[in-house]
Amino acid sequence: MDNLRLNKLVKILSNKLNLISALSQNVDDIKNVLYEIKIEYEFEIIYLYFEYRIGDMSPHIKKDFYLGKDNIFNNLLIEKIMKYLKSKDINLVIRNFEDEELKRFFKGNGYDFTLLLPIIINKKICGFLIFLDKNETSFEEIELDLLTIVSIILSNIFEIYIIKMRSKEHEKMDSIIFSNLEELVTFQDKNLKILAANKRAADSVGMKVEELIGKKCYEVWNKSEVPCENCPTLKSMKTLKKEEGLIRSYDGRTWYIKGIPVFNDKNEPIGAIETTLEITEKVLFEERFKVIFNQSTIGLSITDKDGKVLLANPARSNMLGYTEDEMLKKNFKEYILEEDLNEDLKNYEKLINGEINSYKSDLRVKRKDGSIGWNRIYVSKVTDMNGKFLYSISLVEDITEQKELELKNIFHELRLRAIFEQASVGVTVIDKDGNFIEFNNAFQNMMGYNEDEIRKKNFKDFTYSSDLIENLKLFEDAVSGKIEKYIIEKRYIRKDGTIFWGKVNSSVIKDKEGNILYLINLIEDITDRKNKEIKLKEKDENLEKIFKQTVLALSKLIEMKEYYTYGHQKRVSELSVLVAKKMQLDEDKINTIKYAGLLHDIGKVEVPIEILNKPSQLTRNELDLVKLHSYYGYEILKTIEFPYPLAEIVYQHHERIDGSGYPRGLKDDEILLETKILSVCDVVEAISSQRIYRDKWSIDMIVNELEQYKSIKYDSKVVDAILEIFKENNYDLTKIFAY
Repeated sequence: MDNLRLNKLVKILSNKLNLISALSQNVDDIKNVLYEIKIEYEFEIIYLYFEYRIGDMSPHIKKDFYLGKDNIFNNLLIEKIMKYLKSKDINLVIRNFEDEELKRFFKGNGYDFTLLLPIIINKKICGFLIFLDKNETSFEEIELDLLTIVSIILSNIFEIYIIKMRSKEHEKMDSIIFSNLEELVTFQDKNLKILAANKRAADSVGMKVEELIGKKCYEVWNKSEVPCENCPTLKSMKTLKKEEGLIRSYDGRTWYIKGIPVFNDKNEPIGAIETTLEITEKVLFEERFKVIFNQSTIGLSITDKDGKVLLANPARSNMLGYTEDEMLKKNFKEYILEEDLNEDLKNYEKLINGEINSYKSDLRVKRKDGSIGWNRIYVSKVTDMNGKFLYSISLVEDITEQKELELKNIFHELRLRAIFEQASVGVTVIDKDGNFIEFNNAFQNMMGYNEDEIRKKNFKDFTYSSDLIENLKLFEDAVSGKIEKYIIEKRYIRKDGTIFWGKVNSSVIKDKEGNILYLINLIEDITDRKNKEIKLKEKDENLEKIFKQTVLALSKLIEMKEYYTYGHQKRVSELSVLVAKKMQLDEDKINTIKYAGLLHDIGKVEVPIEILNKPSQLTRNELDLVKLHSYYGYEILKTIEFPYPLAEIVYQHHERIDGSGYPRGLKDDEILLETKILSVCDVVEAISSQRIYRDKWSIDMIVNELEQYKSIKYDSKVVDAILEIFKENNYDLTKIFAY
């Protein structure tokens, strides 16, 4: 597997160290994470499906994210995949389908690669994440482990999301219970001004709840301008404990009232909760209480001073796996786990002694079947008119799933931290000023500093001075929001003064509002590669030097034999380079043309010297012999391993685009572009030079030759480039050629 692909996947996970907490706020943002994986891995399709029912009071959760072109996933296919997953042992990665029907379906749609990851909530498969591609993709074990972590993270995100939805459901339930309590309930400030009230309280005086808010209780129920005498609620705010009593209203009704003081987080009294029941309804309330008690989905239990269970509703009994009769034989000390019991007994003793009015606790309980669960209990006390403890009432919530999820989250955060710490590449987190927030052991080892020393440094302190300007420019562009990521190869200075090369892959991390928080950097030590590149460059430079010297030596060889054309190959080469640059060819083609120009007549070493230097016109046979020099040149050069196609260019340099050239009569597209340039420049230099058997041509004659055979013998673009060069030099060939 290529390290780049692994680093990309590690980066996606490393860049999301806060993935679980962030995405559980808005699960729709999962699509962005899947999009990153799709882009980095170039999958054809990524599809996520999830469905879970929270409870009867809330609609079930259903999420699906499709990344790809044509959506092939319908309800029937989803049902088949879910059925297939449920038939398997829980496996975090399913590489290939064993189900023949599913296998045929995906193959039939052209997808040779499938990777299936289940989403598991409380050991139950609630969805899946599938990757599809038309090409088979190979994975290393570490990649499958990382993709497995993606599946685990998704499962945890949805678990947290479900817990939060369930919490909202409980809030709704609390609101429903509050609104439907048989008692009149109000929350009043120190001046007895009503801040909150239930519907029962408003109905008792023929008002709406919102009409009660802001009014004082004695103004509403007693039509008075002063508080009632012996008001239990006012008294509770003075004694700072629960008070109760009977109050007769102006209309003759008698009310049984309890006042319970309420404190802020500094334990300062801020008001009181008042519960009121018309005394004539008290007997009827007893029966109604039993109905509510038995039908409540929240666990309710009543225990005496010693902890013996006096009453437990079905919900509480079911939490522990006992029948209601079995619960009445229990003491809460029997089912609370010993490790948590001592703390609970201390709180219970304070409750009995009047030191506290209520308490809340998360503790472990042992069920009838021996399994361990988590309960959250809210315990309050009931006293007589004199404040003597009678019994306690406990509201109990089963939070086993939530606690298990918290433990899972801790485990997975530790696992991500392990990946962070054990990564072979250096990982750093820096703020917008370049200071180090976090870093792993690999980076610490690279630099040779201890943890405290690095935390006092800025990334600029470690950067080699010659590389700092480029690095600062990229960093400033990133923190200003101009770019999302950058890659730079730069030198680092260790504590001992030695230098190493690092490849830095830097990514910007933002919050939900798009504000830049920090940058995460992956640093790979590339010193060995850089040293090899330097050596290779030196070697290439030496080879280039030898190559140039060889070409010049071969070029001189022909000039020593054909002395009257001395300098011809050099001038052809120079003009060809000017034309290539005018046509904006790349550096490789320009170099190819340069060296081909210097060697294009090398084949003349095989032609007798008396023919090459004959002072008169050649005979037909002699001319035919000279024409063979293109072939001879090809034969000489083809055995030499040049970095450019010099042999073929030399072979073609007397060809013409209309097929009238030699030795093979090639036409337009059969001729290399380099050859088209070289062949025209060869003609221009030859006819512009003096020969023993003829005079050199004037510039007008040369221009006429080019224009006459443009697009016939000579390539039009090459001719245009040469004519432009002539014009730029005022048609003075001495400015172009050094004769």
